Amino acid sequence: RKQNMSAKFQLLKFAIVVRVFFFALALGFNHLFKDYDTSTELNYSAKPWNSNCSTSVVFFIGRSFASTWDRWDGVHFTDIAMYGYRFEHNFAFFPLLPALMRMVTPCFHSLLNLGISGAECEVHDYDDRISFVLSGIFLSNVFFFLAASEFFDLSVASLPKSDPHLPRLAFFLFLIQPATPFTFAAYTEPLFMFLILKGMNALGCHRSLAATFWFTLASSVRSNGIMSSVNIVYYTGAVLCSRPYPVVALATMSISIAFIVSPSILLELYGSALFCRPSWINTLSESPLFRELVSEIAQHGPPSASPSWCHRGGLYAYVQANYWGVGLFKYYSISQIPNFILAAPALCLAFTGVLSLVVAHSKSVHCAAGGPRNIRDQVFGLVDFSIQRRDGSDSCRPCREMVGRHVVEGGWNSSVLQRLENAGIALGSATTGAVVVMGLLAAIAALVANVQVATRLLCTCPAFFWTAAALSRPALEKNCSVWSERIFFAIITFYVGYGLIGTLLFTNFLPWT
Repeated sequence: RKQNMSAKFQLLKFAIVVRVFFFALALGFNHLFKDYDTSTELNYSAKPWNSNCSTSVVFFIGRSFASTWDRWDGVHFTDIAMYGYRFEHNFAFFPLLPALMRMVTPCFHSLLNLGISGAECEVHDYDDRISFVLSGIFLSNVFFFLAASEFFDLSVASLPKSDPHLPRLAFFLFLIQPATPFTFAAYTEPLFMFLILKGMNALGCHRSLAATFWFTLASSVRSNGIMSSVNIVYYTGAVLCSRPYPVVALATMSISIAFIVSPSILLELYGSALFCRPSWINTLSESPLFRELVSEIAQHGPPSASPSWCHRGGLYAYVQANYWGVGLFKYYSISQIPNFILAAPALCLAFTGVLSLVVAHSKSVHCAAGGPRNIRDQVFGLVDFSIQRRDGSDSCRPCREMVGRHVVEGGWNSSVLQRLENAGIALGSATTGAVVVMGLLAAIAALVANVQVATRLLCTCPAFFWTAAALSRPALEKNCSVWSERIFFAIITFYVGYGLIGTLLFTNFLPWT
């Protein structure tokens, strides 16, 4: 444990150096190259106070940071934080990050005022955007380090104990992830990763209520937070395999899933109240609990005409389909081939992780001594969390010992099928639930969503880094094969290359993942 903690803090120090480097790189790219879309420059080019005012280094640095990272979806999150949900397209973005930005912004507003001197000088509404963007940058970086800490703890707990270097390698890859630019800006990735990892760690400690709380918050950050329900289902399966009272377990699972889905439902209802003005709004106005909310909706003004989605479908689905072109096979056109190429490395890595576990588990390497007793044990024996026997012993221990022997004896210098099996064994049975989530997200990105977002979408999955670590690990052994070295080089090139190129393109408002 001491060795793991020491390695964790050493790698976190490395992460600080890396992030300082990327901050400097982003500032340099932003000032050396002209933005492809110059619309956001209007927010930072003019001087909103009189000529007698002067700025200090504090204000100059703050404005430079804000102008560098105020890009793409970050613009929408900042607008929601400043003005709330005003337009249909705002409802593609969930409210927790903007709410936190609004809470933190006064601190940066005061800090920017300290950087201005002169008579009657103060940061006014025009410059409040800088304060909001800085709050988003601050939150993203704080939650990135919190997520990194949770990820390391989860990796140590989930990956096989036979190879203590595997969690450290996964942690290293997490710190240099290909979605690095999005962990700096006012984006949801760091906050979402922290909440999901916090929930998974809570489940690992058999604290299902706490896990439900964290997963519900994650669903308030991104729509795919609903996928965390898979972790609840797998945990319930583990409980059913090892304890009596299935009715209680199933009821608890149902309540947990209801909570996790509730943020999406509530946002949909708020959008409906804002644009459709259903009859139930009048009923709510009679309650003192909702009077203020109804008053706020009334200030939005009556809609000129009810949108089509009021009568069929839903607001979120409508916005995704009509503003972002999301839909089954909608991205399958010749013009989108570059985006498929951009997403190909992340999708290949994700599907390789899924395939490797399928190959490994098809030979029943995962099961404890004596093998699974029935189909239920075969399915839910592959859960994210070790199933504890009633006497407190770990039912997965024989499996872990067998996994360690298999990797050592089997080696990594064999056929493609054997390589996949070894990668699946290196991942271990305790990662299966996370790999299932990764596979589902990869399928959604490839078939339904804007495919270019696959990289940052999958970077919110711990299994994405576990897979990369399992495939890279053989290259660190003595006398490794040429293919192992090539795989390791390809993965590192993908991670570092996407981080560097992405920073260049993102900070200059050019399309990226």
